[in-house]
Amino acid sequence: MTQIAEVLELEKERRQHGQGGIYSRPNGRWQIAFYDRSGRKIRETYKTYDKAEKALNKRLAQVDAGVLETETRVKIDSLADSYLLYAKNSKPKSADWIAMMWNVHLKPFFSGRMAGRITTDLIAEYIAQRLDKCIKPSTVNRELQVFHAMFKQATQSTPPKIQHVPVFPPRLEEGAPRSGFLRAEGYNKLMETCKSRVLRAIIATAYTYGLRKGELLKLRVKQLDFESKTIHLFTGETKSGEGRTVGMTQEVLDLLTACAKDKQPNDPVFTWPSGKPVKDFRGSWEALTKATGLPDLLLHDFRRTAARNLVRAGVDRDTARRITGHKTDSIFSRYNIVAEDDLIEAARKLEKARKA
Repeated sequence: MTQIAEVLELEKERRQHGQGGIYSRPNGRWQIAFYDRSGRKIRETYKTYDKAEKALNKRLAQVDAGVLETETRVKIDSLADSYLLYAKNSKPKSADWIAMMWNVHLKPFFSGRMAGRITTDLIAEYIAQRLDKCIKPSTVNRELQVFHAMFKQATQSTPPKIQHVPVFPPRLEEGAPRSGFLRAEGYNKLMETCKSRVLRAIIATAYTYGLRKGELLKLRVKQLDFESKTIHLFTGETKSGEGRTVGMTQEVLDLLTACAKDKQPNDPVFTWPSGKPVKDFRGSWEALTKATGLPDLLLHDFRRTAARNLVRAGVDRDTARRITGHKTDSIFSRYNIVAEDDLIEAARKLEKARKA
């Protein structure tokens, strides 16, 4: 019996079942094999038998203590594919946004790297690169939120694809949320300047009810009831997942009637003159806001404006919240921000009360 065979025989007798093993390789190296707590078999190779034995004992102790730290050979792309599938099944409304975050921003930097080699310093390098491109801290935070979720989901799969989630740097400090409103004169100027029938209809509907961009562009003719003058947002097609109905003002009724003319129930309400559905209008919007002297105006500002206008018009808060589609009163209150004009008007009322 050779010396190697004798060593292996002694090793076989000494180690009990479940305690791993040491095996000789054709290249003269030694390989250890053992199982982690999830039942996954792990193999590592060393130059000498002594180093392999020490490593195996260390790994087994780590398994017993629940602190096993082994470098996974799984690439970050695999984690991304798994998480995108999870998002498609569990978060269908956010799946496209999550896929965009990975494919457009995260993938160019992290693709091809081993998941076990993603370190805090590497993530910090990504942050610095994004900030150097003048990307807003809030945007970088959303990107890292998706990246962190990929790791967390991978640790919770069966068996786990990775053993731990890397430590992420602290969240970047974000600026204060937008608090601008579109006053009536600004809205009138937009409507007077806009020559596109479909864009006028989108602006009027968003300004009046504070509907989200996605809710607007997904509207189908069958959701418009011109007889009862109502717009129906179906359950499952809104961000909150809850359906709602709003009544049309005469302005909105006239504009939507023109948009829906000669269309079938399943046709989109908003289409370009070519007949193609409106999916994006950033170019038209940018040109319009510049022409009206409102270059910083966002369509999302209309949600804030609608919330304030409804309350100022005397609509009770619960009804106003249902119209805008805010799920909780706290979120609605954040949008129903007091404008400077309201503060001035409050001072006038105080002055009037004192004189009386």
